[in-house]
Amino acid sequence: MRHSSLDYIWKAFSCSIWFTIDSIRLCGYRLTMQKEAKIFKALADGTRLRILALLLEGELCVCEIIAALELPQSTTSRHLAYLRNSDWVKDRRQGVWMYYRLNEGEHALISSLKPLLEKFLANSPEHEEALEKLRHFQKEQGPKAC
Repeated sequence: MRHSSLDYIWKAFSCSIWFTIDSIRLCGYRLTMQKEAKIFKALADGTRLRILALLLEGELCVCEIIAALELPQSTTSRHLAYLRNSDWVKDRRQGVWMYYRLNEGEHALISSLKPLLEKFLANSPEHEEALEKLRHFQKEQGPKAC
């Protein structure tokens, strides 16, 4: 049986369609896993872990985080932006001040990891020192610090 050139074109076209459909499926899978990878990558830096440990205490202004960690504003803002882009934190602006808090319940993986952060970060000596600096800063600045 002889195949016409149209048969070959049709076979190539149908193979191309299935390859495209498989690629779309794979891309969809990769996209969901990229989100989870971003969440875990955010935990791969000591500064970001220290920020998350502070935010376990509640919403904080950037100036409070800077004072507690004794980091430059640019470094702190860069790490906060990374945490925001990976869905770990939410922000809000009030006047000229930016406030950050942990993202509550919007992502199941983050909700599952939060108790681990509380268990392992909240009792570290570095966190205790940062909390002491935070309390001192808040006491020094008074209720209208930020």
